[in-house]
Amino acid sequence: MGEWSTGFGWVVINGVKYEHDVLVLPDGSVLRRRKELSKELRRLFGHTPFSLNEFKDLLSICGHPPEILVIGSGQYGDLPVMEDVLRRAKELGIKVIVKKTPEALTLLKELLAKGRHVASVIHVTC
Repeated sequence: MGEWSTGFGWVVINGVKYEHDVLVLPDGSVLRRRKELSKELRRLFGHTPFSLNEFKDLLSICGHPPEILVIGSGQYGDLPVMEDVLRRAKELGIKVIVKKTPEALTLLKELLAKGRHVASVIHVTC
């Protein structure tokens, strides 16, 4: 695995720098987070939360639900995660771990290295 690091407004995964929120899939591939799926909720929080719409989109991309969902909630931990996401994940037997992005990134790298079926949402700012 290449370099993994993060700072305000960016994340490096496997040596590739991203300056936007990302999804990391169980196979280790990285996609841009589709925040537009949660845009209607932005006014409630001042920024875009991780919503059930995004969660459903992530599940459809993964094909098979991940065993674990790691959410990097930002450098300061301010990304709201909607309660319906946590409820639906529990119904599906998916363990959700929410940590500030630096800690989430470390955990994600460890879980992927161990071959765990894990997906992640990484918020790069607040």
